[in-house]
Amino acid sequence: MEADVIIVGAGPAGVSAGQEIARSGYEVLILEKERASSRRKSSGVAVPRKCFADLKLPEEIIERDVLKWCITSRGRASCIQTPGLSFR
Repeated sequence: MEADVIIVGAGPAGVSAGQEIARSGYEVLILEKERASSRRKSSGVAVPRKCFADLKLPEEIIERDVLKWCITSRGRASCIQTPGLSFR
């Protein structure tokens, strides 16, 4: 496989950088030593599903879709719907 840009690490910064570079018309290859399902990144990143399509990443690396985020404080919850986000 040939690429104009190779990014080492598929964490939040690597995926974000790859997406921006790909939007500029370059072929991007992102390398990650860990399998997506073997361990969770410490940042626990939620990535828009569109990023996976833009970078031509396989769907099987998506751990789960995020339907809503909730913040709870003193027994009260505030939630927002987040369609299109995926947790990797």
